[in-house]
Amino acid sequence: MARLPITEQRRKLKKLLLLQQTTNNMLVLLFSLYYVLICSYLRDNVRHIKTKEEKRVNRMRWMCRLTMDCDSACISQLRMDRTTFRILCDMVANIGGLKPTKNTSIEEVVVMFIYTLAHHKKSRTISLLFYRSTETVSQQFHQVLNAILKLYPILLKKPEPITQDCQDEKWKCFQGCLGALDGTLIKVTPPTEDKPHYHTRKGCISTNVLGVCCLNMQFIYVLPGWEGSTHDGRVLRDAISRPHGLRVPRGCYYLVDSGYCNANGFLVPYRGQRYHLKEFDGHRPETPEEYFNMKHSKARNVIERCFGLLKGRWKILASPSFFSIQTQIRIIMACCLMHNLIRKFMSFDPQESLIADEEEESDGGSDNEEVEYIMQINPSNEWSSFRNNMATNMYNTWSTRPSGNIILLDIIRFIYWMTTITLSIARGRGKNKQYWTDEEVEVLVDALIELASDPLWKSKYLKTKYNPLSEMCMQSGCQWDDVEHKINCEKQWFDEWCLTHPNAVGLRDFKFPYLRKLDIVWGKDRATGLGAEDVVDASMDANWQKNLNVSSSSDNEEEPVLDILSQGSPSSSSCNNGSKKRKKLSPRRESFYKKKKAATPQQTIDLRLDNFTNKFEVICDQMATQYATITNALIAEPKPESIGGEKMQEVIAELLNIGISPMDVGRAVEICYNDPAKVQVMFALPSHLRRSYVLGFIYPSSIP
Repeated sequence: MARLPITEQRRKLKKLLLLQQTTNNMLVLLFSLYYVLICSYLRDNVRHIKTKEEKRVNRMRWMCRLTMDCDSACISQLRMDRTTFRILCDMVANIGGLKPTKNTSIEEVVVMFIYTLAHHKKSRTISLLFYRSTETVSQQFHQVLNAILKLYPILLKKPEPITQDCQDEKWKCFQGCLGALDGTLIKVTPPTEDKPHYHTRKGCISTNVLGVCCLNMQFIYVLPGWEGSTHDGRVLRDAISRPHGLRVPRGCYYLVDSGYCNANGFLVPYRGQRYHLKEFDGHRPETPEEYFNMKHSKARNVIERCFGLLKGRWKILASPSFFSIQTQIRIIMACCLMHNLIRKFMSFDPQESLIADEEEESDGGSDNEEVEYIMQINPSNEWSSFRNNMATNMYNTWSTRPSGNIILLDIIRFIYWMTTITLSIARGRGKNKQYWTDEEVEVLVDALIELASDPLWKSKYLKTKYNPLSEMCMQSGCQWDDVEHKINCEKQWFDEWCLTHPNAVGLRDFKFPYLRKLDIVWGKDRATGLGAEDVVDASMDANWQKNLNVSSSSDNEEEPVLDILSQGSPSSSSCNNGSKKRKKLSPRRESFYKKKKAATPQQTIDLRLDNFTNKFEVICDQMATQYATITNALIAEPKPESIGGEKMQEVIAELLNIGISPMDVGRAVEICYNDPAKVQVMFALPSHLRRSYVLGFIYPSSIP
């Protein structure tokens, strides 16, 4: 195929170069417009992101406002004054073992912890307020929580019995009383599979917290963690059976409500009588029982007020939390301990509606004295008589005042005498009762399984046997025999178990073939109390200590520190964001992960702008190179195309055939090599015209 002429080739090359130049100009225009729009958007719509120095200064101002400006701001935000806050920081450092890190001081992490509990804020909110990463906030929160739990020997109130010289009108009638005891429900967020256990009769998901307090509303003992469906009496039995649980010396007692059993160490009001204080407005007590209930209600109200102060002070207890269930339980303990700290070191508690008089704490008895404690909760006639005598003495003291009525006193004595006689009458079982046969019970159990889906239907007889048997089977010293259909345990173990669980008496050889079937009915939703723990157990938990063993160099960003309190006020930390725990890595990989830092929003925007600028510069360089190529191509003369070896041999053979001299052949070959177009013209001409054409471009001057 014949080649195009040189002029046509130049024309097409110019068109191609012009098209490429136009395309490049359009691309440059589009990229420039895009760059301008991005810069305009970032300038107008993106807020100013603070630098590290600005974050450090703002953090210092925020810390000064919370802990150094005035007591009113400190109480409003941290629920305690500045002096109490410094005492807490010293205690967690010296006793709790809390250490400052390279970029965070003890005061800052304690403030973050208290602010979270007081206002129920999430880690994201705390990270914005204190300019810290969420990982740093989470790690420091658990470290402070662990340190505060270690303060229980100092912050938990030592119980002191009421003496005869007590001047408090509410308590002087209850000599030997240690305080008040009650349970309360605190909303939690348990795992999905455990929610039925925490479902209370009020329809909420809560944990049952046992609280014991003294006269001045300081907690003596706290046991959270039991499921909300658990009865208060069961939680109390668990509390006194724990190695470091509630201890009630012989001769002393706590005031409890009618939901508990009237047993040694726990004094309950009379049932069926007026009890609440509102019921006595305008109606004076008429019997010793009513007067006892009125005095009992006034004194026991201290635990209700204590729970009210606790929930009002720490908002994290007012609604379900977002931590794990174990952390939520320990947060309740920490709130109780800090409640005692505030009550102990602050002269005035603003959370309390009524100003309480300051009371000086007297030294308790020696810890080395051997005291006999109550280890079981069993009702007895002796304790009932003790309550009756107390009620009578209280009523006599009240009624024999100058305006007392002697006739009314005689009536009260007659009522007490009749009550004592009634209690002394022995009661026995009826002789005409008919019991179910085994076949009938088997059918009833099957029907019970069918009716278990109805929430309005209840059965109590089989449940009274199932609950103690199921609870014993969960212990390490007892197991269920599926052949004999009874428990298999040592007699000594069973006797010790019955001391704290009287409902299990007589069940050692009791055959109950319906246990496995009744697991379908009650086993799934039965509270187990596996998550319950007191302050001592939480502080001694080895796994808890191991999980919270975080190195003091967890903040891996080196920044200058400026003193704000007794420790240096840190600058912004750059720990990796995220709450998931990473597996332990080798030192080499660990150092690699430490070097990787999460980019802040400012760094992200800057990085994207830098990348865009770099890419834009690369494109501009490429376009400049292309423009230089186009310019050189348009200015420079096009080089002739070279002739290959085979084509040159063909040209030489043709020149020899047309009959020119060897010297002319050499000249013609040189000219054809420099101008390939002459070769194409020569082969395009007829054979008889080729000699004249060749001689013409060899000797151009000879042609007319």
